Amino acid sequence: MRATVCTHTLLILSYAGIKQRGIYIDRDDFGALITPGLRSSIGAMFGLILYPHRPTILDFIICLGNMVIVPLLMITPLTPGWRFIRGAIFAPLTSSIFLYVSTCIAQYNLADRWGVPVLMGYFFAQCWSIFLFWPPEDNVYRLIPRITGQTHLHNGHEGHDRHNGNPHGHSKSTTVDLVAEPVPEPWTLAKFYWANSRWWSWRCIGWSDSCPLPQSAQRHPYTHQSSRKDYLIARFKYLILTVIVGDFIHSYIRLSSQAPFFQNLPGAQTYDEMSTWERAKCSLITVGWIWFSLELPQVQCSIFFVGAGGILGWEGEIWSPWGWPPMFASSGNFFRRPTLAYTWSTSWHQYNRSILYSYGWRGIGETILRLPPTGLSVKLAQGRAQTSLSNSKVKSELSPQIPHTSASSSTVSSGRTSPTHPIPTAPSQSIRSLHTPDLINNLIKSAIVFFLTGVLHDQSTYFMLKDYFYPGSSWLATSKSMPSIHVSPGRNPNFHWTDAIVTTPFFAIQPLALAFEALVKRQWRAYKVRHHPEWLQASREPPWLVYAERATSFTFTWVWLGWSAHWFVAGIPRTGAYAKMVDESASWSPVSGLIWGVWYR
Repeated sequence: MRATVCTHTLLILSYAGIKQRGIYIDRDDFGALITPGLRSSIGAMFGLILYPHRPTILDFIICLGNMVIVPLLMITPLTPGWRFIRGAIFAPLTSSIFLYVSTCIAQYNLADRWGVPVLMGYFFAQCWSIFLFWPPEDNVYRLIPRITGQTHLHNGHEGHDRHNGNPHGHSKSTTVDLVAEPVPEPWTLAKFYWANSRWWSWRCIGWSDSCPLPQSAQRHPYTHQSSRKDYLIARFKYLILTVIVGDFIHSYIRLSSQAPFFQNLPGAQTYDEMSTWERAKCSLITVGWIWFSLELPQVQCSIFFVGAGGILGWEGEIWSPWGWPPMFASSGNFFRRPTLAYTWSTSWHQYNRSILYSYGWRGIGETILRLPPTGLSVKLAQGRAQTSLSNSKVKSELSPQIPHTSASSSTVSSGRTSPTHPIPTAPSQSIRSLHTPDLINNLIKSAIVFFLTGVLHDQSTYFMLKDYFYPGSSWLATSKSMPSIHVSPGRNPNFHWTDAIVTTPFFAIQPLALAFEALVKRQWRAYKVRHHPEWLQASREPPWLVYAERATSFTFTWVWLGWSAHWFVAGIPRTGAYAKMVDESASWSPVSGLIWGVWYR
């Protein structure tokens, strides 16, 4: 039996390998490779799975099951044997399922069609990072607050004062240090909680590599002391706003005068033929579409998890308001911190930050190219050294969930935080001096990170153009007005991989503007130090100058993003991300009804 299975597997892989345009097996061809007794069952199964197809209940179960299995596999130890099993079995197994979801399932929802494959690409890379390249047990650590004079815990299921509803019961004047939590012992429930925290916190909130948060995300109701009631009320209001804005964007894409452009219809006006005002509208709709597709599931998940935490009495970054801050900075925050560097590093959503740092900044930049460690790499190294709990006596005396509270323990390098929001943030500095080699070093790493960002986004473009959205495709409702092309379902015979380079140019050129901005800021700060040293003191810089600096930086940032976005804005419609699909059901829309008079679109 084993020999038969191996023979069939080798035949299948050999046949798939000679296909010119990826692994694609026609049902009849697949059946010809196997014995007659197995042809009907296995052929039907692989025909269903390997053809690009509409989502099914089985697909949902496979994807959700894989999401649950990953943290279960993370409770294994890091012995040499288990390291091999993790890298040789767990990594390819879990990542291949996410690759399957990305390549073989056509998303009907307008908000998910392009974004879900991007998210699956993130999970694909994260599986290899967790199980092979950078196991979290060795490379990051969970942060828990050490509160002066308090002994309550703060991870998962303990430390909530039910009398006043205040976690830990501490006042706003209490000093809070963030210390590294010892990695729980393998095969324990504590390790399972730890693994779930790492896997589900996609922005690494509550961990040493947490994304920096804008000021608008560090105030009520997103602080450590915010009540669930206030948080849920604010989130429900925001959810209503998100749905209304999303309805408008969807209606605009389907019904406005620019609908042919967004849906990539024959004869539609191209981006280059548009006026500046028309391009601006397309850019705003594109940004709004990205915002909506990210915010809607984020808000829904935050309401679910924070509400569940209140019902079950659980605390921690997954179950508490402070663990689910907004994904984007507020509009006021965009103006107060308007630089391009701050916009990309803090104000934007930061979903992909952990894998881009691992593969780009650290993996390619510091490991392969041997560039000196900078930025987060230095902070993580300092934090691990300062909060090391390797002493066997300490480990034997502490349970896996209890932080080291000895006075000799140092805090992490990100410094002391207010008790309202114990999440690591970079210490605020009015002037940061970087030597020229460091600037060049960071520029090279930033270029790598932005290039990988483009690749991550365009892998979604690749599969969409190759499998679903092209003239004559049986997936598109607009294909009826296009020349018919006789092809196997779900495969573009004229596709070339260069067709998928849509968003990469936009991301790849961002470091050029970042380098220019850093140079100007460096020279301007040097001028102020030489000629107006009194301005360096707190609140001594003239208000008119502060406003002028912000206005200038804000203008530069958004003029640059508006100009460079033409690759992104013009390229996304060509992927079919906005196209209408066959059998796409019409949905009731109050916005389109009130504005365009079409209540079902």
